[in-house]
Amino acid sequence: MLGGIGLIRTQLDGANNANVFRPAASDNMFGWDAGAGVMGFFNDHIGLRGEIRYLRGTHDMNESTGINSVDFNGNKLHFWRPSIGVVFR
Repeated sequence: MLGGIGLIRTQLDGANNANVFRPAASDNMFGWDAGAGVMGFFNDHIGLRGEIRYLRGTHDMNESTGINSVDFNGNKLHFWRPSIGVVFR
């Protein structure tokens, strides 16, 4: 099990899709995460590790950036992040 709190930085790059200009914006917000991971070794020196985390911001993107063209449906910023890697010891 793992978890934490900290700063989440969001960034929206400006785009010009279908003749609609969306300005760039960025924001910092407090957030938290929780997850779980596993690690296993094939031999004494090489193994694999994997984890999945759920991250969530503390306030709405639209309120903080003031950009109405980005529709997050009034939900708080949240997402899952899986990762996998090779372990050497």
